[in-house]
Amino acid sequence: MLYVDEEIESRLIQGAYSKYLEDTGGRLKDGKPYGAVVRGSYLSEFYRADRIIDWVIPQYKDETGFKITADWIVKHKSEWGGFANRTLDTRKYYAKILVDSQPTSSWDPRPIDPGVAKTLRELLNSGPRGERASIEAAAGSKDAVEAVLKAAPEAGLKAAPEAGLKPAP
Repeated sequence: MLYVDEEIESRLIQGAYSKYLEDTGGRLKDGKPYGAVVRGSYLSEFYRADRIIDWVIPQYKDETGFKITADWIVKHKSEWGGFANRTLDTRKYYAKILVDSQPTSSWDPRPIDPGVAKTLRELLNSGPRGERASIEAAAGSKDAVEAVLKAAPEAGLKAAPEAGLKPAP
């Protein structure tokens, strides 16, 4: 995943520098003008919103060396503001990758990865309710999405014990 991670880090550096130039009016620390025209850029807007990944994906997703995997999504799901901070297009892209990575055919004996299933559930629950149907549609067939979601471990079924009390056996 080096190519993806390198691209993100590169854009984070560029975004920070663009933000610095915009915030300082293009002046360096000693007060001299930098000499560049300072204006808002799409990259600095995405940087300020902590959405560099949402800028990177549309730029590179069709290149052969650029590959985001389900494992990468699971690993990075809480970075950059988490799924709730992702654009709808990025969440659709992630959902497709997550569903496509799993054995959802009835003839496939391999188990579905519970971590991927849990991540898909988190992704689907991260945005406005009205967007869920379009994300599911982008992910693949309804049967495939349901198959993955069924493998998600149930979370939050037990209430946390009150402070100072021991949980019931």
